[in-house]
Amino acid sequence: EVGRGLCHIAEALQHTHFVGRRLHLGLAPESVFITPQGVWKLGGFGFSITLAPSEVVSVLPPSLPFFPPHTSP
Repeated sequence: EVGRGLCHIAEALQHTHFVGRRLHLGLAPESVFITPQGVWKLGGFGFSITLAPSEVVSVLPPSLPFFPPHTSP
């Protein structure tokens, strides 16, 4: 159930990014909605930005140091 929901969100982000040319920039639990049928939907596009057709997005490392709980210094 959770795995399927995460796939729904991943597909929504992929569609938003590649087809809609938008970056969400606000992904959080509060931006995920679950329908009565159990389908996970992505909302919360208040911080999203639209990319120009010529813009290419590169993946950057996080700007803040992050250590998963099991590897914290």
